Amino acid sequence: MGRKVTLVGFGAFQVMERKAKRGVNPQTREAIQIPAKKVPKFAPGKGLRKKVE
Repeated sequence: MGRKVTLVGFGAFQVMERKAKRGVNPQTREAIQIPAKKVPKFAPGKGLRKKVE
């Protein structure tokens, strides 16, 4: 999908496509269509995971 940016010892960021879906307006309970969009995804690296443990 998108390009990947890796920060050694910290993690990697990548652009992912989120699919369109149906949702509900909580105020009116009316069904709405939520459009597809691109969102960032983060995957922690080995060094960050070890420091968090």
